Amino acid sequence: MQRGKKLKSLIAAGLLMAATAATAAPAMAVEYSFSGMFRNYYDVSNVNVVRNEDVYGYMYLDNGAPTANVFETRLRTNFTMKFSEDLKLVTREEINYGFWGNSSYTAGRSSGGAIGSRGVNIETKRLYIDANFPTYNLNTKLGMQPFDDAYKGIFVSDDMPGFSISNTTKNLTTTIGAYRWNDGTLSTKPNTAYGKMTKDLISLDGKYEINKDVKVGAAYYFMSSDNITGTLPDGTATLPNWNNIYGLYNGNENITLHMFGINGEATMGPLTLDGFFVYQCGSNYLNKQHVSAFATNVGGRMKIGPGTLRSEFLFVSGGGNPNTPSSSNDNGFIDTGIYNGFYNNEMVILGRDKYAQINDNAIVYNVNNFNQGVIFGSFGYDLPITEKFKGSANMGFAAVAKDWGAPLIGNSTTNDPTNGSYGYKVNGPLAGGKHHSNYLGTEINAEVDYLLFPQLEIGLRGGYVFLGDYFKGTASNNTADPDNPFAMKVIATLTF
Repeated sequence: MQRGKKLKSLIAAGLLMAATAATAAPAMAVEYSFSGMFRNYYDVSNVNVVRNEDVYGYMYLDNGAPTANVFETRLRTNFTMKFSEDLKLVTREEINYGFWGNSSYTAGRSSGGAIGSRGVNIETKRLYIDANFPTYNLNTKLGMQPFDDAYKGIFVSDDMPGFSISNTTKNLTTTIGAYRWNDGTLSTKPNTAYGKMTKDLISLDGKYEINKDVKVGAAYYFMSSDNITGTLPDGTATLPNWNNIYGLYNGNENITLHMFGINGEATMGPLTLDGFFVYQCGSNYLNKQHVSAFATNVGGRMKIGPGTLRSEFLFVSGGGNPNTPSSSNDNGFIDTGIYNGFYNNEMVILGRDKYAQINDNAIVYNVNNFNQGVIFGSFGYDLPITEKFKGSANMGFAAVAKDWGAPLIGNSTTNDPTNGSYGYKVNGPLAGGKHHSNYLGTEINAEVDYLLFPQLEIGLRGGYVFLGDYFKGTASNNTADPDNPFAMKVIATLTF
């Protein structure tokens, strides 16, 4: 009886507070805004042969590799409710057809692309409050929000749940944030309370504008991942404890990580240079290893003739074979696998393609690169031909920073790291091969785009990779070299 009285008192108090707030709040008109992007592309290649939408990053390389063709569709919509100049609710939704003809009358991510459609596949990407406090020069975000690291996305660049607070003065912007990436309580120990087996990030970022031509910044990230059981997203297998394309989403994790870095940008006449240096230290308690890794980058762009010349160079340290750790230290750079991406080099196959959606794979999918790190360089030129017509061309080269003897490509069902019964020939740190160098390959690619309507752009994008010695003898049961990979896309993009 006493509990019932308390409950009634709480309800009455709550109703009184709500009524008071309703009468005290001024009437306001809510503004609604709606925007988005629709993209459809047709992809012909000899690397998007294997279809498993829940396995990211795997690339088919083989001798006599067949050619596949895929239609893919994505719609992203942004819906914002603006209550005032300083308060709004931001959402982003997404619908995908992973490939035309995949299924109908079904529910699931990227499904519904077959005749009859009727797929239940609407996804929520973002959902957060964005509030300004002008008196204190503060901006706050609470909820599922976008986050880009200060290092061109090599660590993490995606949407994540948490909160952030930014303060902006005349020349200085500082941001502090706290995010929870994952709670593995149920998959680890069903009887453990929520919040005990989590993967969390705390970030502190500062940017200072010395003058209009020079900007500098520094950022510190602390990541803690406590005993999370890892499986592939489709639940088919538990991976061993190596940092692969899933980055920290693998094996049982017990890691603390500190990241310290600086970044900057300077403009000198027609030339703009930017770059960063970041160092990681911490402990992998599961492997009883100390983490000591770094990454550095320099990029540049310059107006030359009617267009712009671009270049990027990236070095990421590699570690030892994580399947057979032999040292108390590991120099492999820890990233977040599918949740990051270095797109500045404008690659199509050698690195992740900026237009990739569900069919997202690459030779160097993430900078950890199976704990081998990467040496990556690229050059490109963007040319505006007319007001509606533009083009670009790029060349890139890549090598592993630390070659521990296992090539990136599997060549038999027993060597498949995802599920031995599939028989896929996919990337994985596997035995075999006859390589004598750490050189992965050289890519050339080009793109042309035409603005057909003010909102609709049609593009043609293609790339070809001359594979390096690193892949020698990795095809046809270690008796042949894989074919050079190619890809060609016809892309239609509607923005609104």
